[in-house]
Amino acid sequence: MVRPIFGALVLLLGTGSVQALLIDQIDNSVQTVPELTRFGDWSMSCLVAKEDQRRCQLQPVTPEGTPAVTTIIVPAAAQKDANVLILRTPLAVHLPGGIQVSVDGRKYGRLAFQACDVNGCVAPVPLSGRLGRAMRAGGRAELVIQQRDGAITKTPLSLMGISAGLKALKTQD
Repeated sequence: MVRPIFGALVLLLGTGSVQALLIDQIDNSVQTVPELTRFGDWSMSCLVAKEDQRRCQLQPVTPEGTPAVTTIIVPAAAQKDANVLILRTPLAVHLPGGIQVSVDGRKYGRLAFQACDVNGCVAPVPLSGRLGRAMRAGGRAELVIQQRDGAITKTPLSLMGISAGLKALKTQD
């Protein structure tokens, strides 16, 4: 059984490793075994509990160093067969500007920030509709944020393997 973890991830994203995020979501009395599956430039992390509970998420494989925007995809809590793209930025961003998303050079609008905490600001968006289709078909995305001082930060994001990763994430429920 897969239990959606969207709400807790919004609060925890950026506070530690992917496995730490997943471990925190499963009852501490249950032993877990981490699993990692690679899909091109994306990987799916799952933890399996003794009682057959699974918690999975999809994230890009990034080179050393912290990207300006952290990206994660999780199953949506409200809709079966839907996923949520969660983007976390560092603090000191210009909140009204949101995050500009483009795929293969085509702009898909700005994502509004939903919340900020000591670890940064979060902009979740359902991966349905135009943006989701573009990401599954595209080769490269770019995430653009404006800092409070006016500086623009661009984070490239390879989409190679995201379609296969999303299919695999769907089969986890």
